[in-house]
Amino acid sequence: MTEPIIEPLAAVSGEAASELLARCMGDAFGREKSARLWKWKHQDNPAGDSVGLAAFSPSGELIGLRPFMRWRLRGADGVEVSAVRAVDTAVDPDWRRSGLFSRMTVGALEQLAENGIDLVFNTPNDRSGPGYRKMGWHLLGHPRVWIRPRPFGLTRRLVESPCIGLRSFRPEDAAALAEMGTEDRGDALIVEKSPEYLRWRYGGHPNLTYSLVSCEAGTAVVRPDRRAGRQGVAVLDMFLREAAIGARYRLLGAVLRETDGAYVVMGPQRSRGAGMAAGLRGFAPFPWRNVNLAARPVAWADEAPVFHDRGAWGLTLGDLETF
Repeated sequence: MTEPIIEPLAAVSGEAASELLARCMGDAFGREKSARLWKWKHQDNPAGDSVGLAAFSPSGELIGLRPFMRWRLRGADGVEVSAVRAVDTAVDPDWRRSGLFSRMTVGALEQLAENGIDLVFNTPNDRSGPGYRKMGWHLLGHPRVWIRPRPFGLTRRLVESPCIGLRSFRPEDAAALAEMGTEDRGDALIVEKSPEYLRWRYGGHPNLTYSLVSCEAGTAVVRPDRRAGRQGVAVLDMFLREAAIGARYRLLGAVLRETDGAYVVMGPQRSRGAGMAAGLRGFAPFPWRNVNLAARPVAWADEAPVFHDRGAWGLTLGDLETF
């Protein structure tokens, strides 16, 4: 097999990237591949353009992608952490088992070091996890999602959205939500949720519409969700006016009242108080099967807790979901 040509990610067009991704990965609910989705993820991101590498055949056909989205994280000391998330990895079936994935990964890691990146994180499935471990990633296990079944929701609004009637997120909502702040995540590493980030994340997605549920305690960002053939509601982020169990309990109650569907799902509840509020509303934790939180140091030391302890991460479902 002739050697492929490795180029910076910027050499890739959105049309060619979406065609390769659709061929290698297929389309899933909310993640239908398109040039618009590629541009939103890799060029419109307020943290900056994605970095990484692409591979082309000698005839010029795109055969491999290894992008890393830029993410701004913040530590307990308030210091910004320059991170990237590995997403949209694809190798044409005819070029698999040729070492192309490893070659692009090694080259991309060198590029990340040159760009001053502190760390990489991503959510590989169980099948690809061992390969990441061989390249220096630490697998931190399955994040826990909290699910609240609603059996009677199975017979209601089976065709309509379980979020019907809710107000969609608007760009002008971003500043108020950012000022309110997310729930207390203690000393964990969190995603920096600036107004610019929120406008991009929840106001600009080409495929998904995010809605708001509000009460006097705060506001939750939600969207329709599909799992195992059922339709439910995903709670991506919760913005609270006060870091109290009661505030979280009241906001979850508003979500349950104002939405429909067979279930409600949300991400990890890091603090004991958050878990108590969820439990009182009928939520229970379950391992997120076939999804692993993984992280690899670039500039940071390998001994840092975020590479060995999943509890050192304060990520919500909106941070963890693939989009």
